[in-house]
Amino acid sequence: MSLPVIRGTSAALYPYTMTISFLTGVGQWQNGAQQRWVRAPGLVKFDLPYANLTQSQKNTLKAALASAKGRDDQTLSLTIGATTYTNLGLDSDEWSATESETTRYAGPVSLSQQIGQNLSTVAERKGSHN
Repeated sequence: MSLPVIRGTSAALYPYTMTISFLTGVGQWQNGAQQRWVRAPGLVKFDLPYANLTQSQKNTLKAALASAKGRDDQTLSLTIGATTYTNLGLDSDEWSATESETTRYAGPVSLSQQIGQNLSTVAERKGSHN
């Protein structure tokens, strides 16, 4: 299920924050040198402010988020520019909007996506070219 387009013709016209993080292992030597490596697939998180909504826009967003099954539903998608991010889930089981000014509403949405990647060590990559 795609998040509804609130403004614009093909994409929600909102600022957003995208954070990519990885569980990282760290080896440290006596001389202070470190080696870091990725220990698990990464996590992409989107924070969408959804501010200055009309009541109609708020109700559209509320209906879309209510039909998702909270954190257990990983079927949401979000299009940013030419890229569509799929397999997103809500970070909260509940969503609410506040009236920021008369008949204008704000209700932030946080989504997370697990990234499936094939990770290999440097030695494995060098060995594959010999």
